[in-house]
Amino acid sequence: MAVLVGVGGVALTLVLGAPGWVTGLVVSGTLLLLAGSVVGATLSYGAWRYIVGRDGLELRHGVIVRHVSLIPYHRIQQIDVRRGVIERSLGLSTLVLRTAAATSDATIPGLSEATAAPLRIELLGHAGVSDAV
Repeated sequence: MAVLVGVGGVALTLVLGAPGWVTGLVVSGTLLLLAGSVVGATLSYGAWRYIVGRDGLELRHGVIVRHVSLIPYHRIQQIDVRRGVIERSLGLSTLVLRTAAATSDATIPGLSEATAAPLRIELLGHAGVSDAV
């Protein structure tokens, strides 16, 4: 998205005949926005933790505001593995946990393919939910 904004900004300044410093400012802002997006995504990904506990699944995430939640196994009704286009190209998966209350649904993003399926089976076993489709 940042790249599209930058290209559009450069094209617009060139079409309107803006001074070179305006074009430079647009390009610099775009590069700064792109770098900030990469740093933010890296920090966010690195902040995710999950712990398969005795009573439930504990999730920890957040860079500026830390979120800690516990999903009791008896509340889990369904666990799906989701793999979007970008995730597939990177060999990653997202585990989606569904509970009785929609507000307590959770996701674990950025799992490797080799980790997601066994973790799903383990959590289904703790929850006492069948893997039947």
